[in-house]
Amino acid sequence: MPPSTAMFRRWLLWLVLALPSPLLAAELSCTQSPVGNSPPPADNRLALLDEVVVTPRKLTSRTRDLGAWLKRLEGQYSYDGYVDLCGNGNAADRQPVTGRADCVSLYNGNDEARRSLYCVIDVRWPQVRGTDGAPVMGGESPLSPAVVIYRVAPDLPGIQLLQLDSRGIATHARGQLTGDTLTATESCGYPGLCRKVTRITAPPDSQDISMLIDVEVDSRRALRHAFLLHRESNIQMRRGQHGALTRDDLLIVGER
Repeated sequence: MPPSTAMFRRWLLWLVLALPSPLLAAELSCTQSPVGNSPPPADNRLALLDEVVVTPRKLTSRTRDLGAWLKRLEGQYSYDGYVDLCGNGNAADRQPVTGRADCVSLYNGNDEARRSLYCVIDVRWPQVRGTDGAPVMGGESPLSPAVVIYRVAPDLPGIQLLQLDSRGIATHARGQLTGDTLTATESCGYPGLCRKVTRITAPPDSQDISMLIDVEVDSRRALRHAFLLHRESNIQMRRGQHGALTRDDLLIVGER
């Protein structure tokens, strides 16, 4: 592992901060054809990403059920899917993604209120610039690498997400679970009324997890991440007497 990568992982374990940074905007050439004229994805599983709908159901509130859903996300994954830089659903505006993730429970004891998941991810897509050569929103991956921590939050009730990306920017979201889908919303910090909506669907006994991450500016979808995670393995880690991982154990997550 290169020294810079090792230093980054150690830094992630000790440092959680939010750094204000200027958001660069540039004109992006977007396809104007209707969504209906876009060719369907070659993989039917990817087509389902565009059709994720949360059926109205009772919110999951029991801590035990929240912890059981979170445990479904354990494992080592490869990424498929795309980033739609215009958010309009046209296939011509999509950039294919590649990547991997390694997710491990921080605590495997009987107290579900302590259930949390630690994920080291590395997701990439081709860099895109605006027509004037300036950076555009979503044009470069901030997830190579990044860390995401999920935690059961009985007081919501629901699940909290904390992400620290490769730029050192920390974001926090609070989500509620309905059926098999977690829906989390947060402010995204762009000019105007902006929010980021994350939907994670993890069916029981499935090897695939779908993630739809939409950035909405002034009520219009400006960016979409559509990820399909395929579980490749679920390597377990050794545990201490209290069922928790040590800091040294966490340093190997993402390298297994």
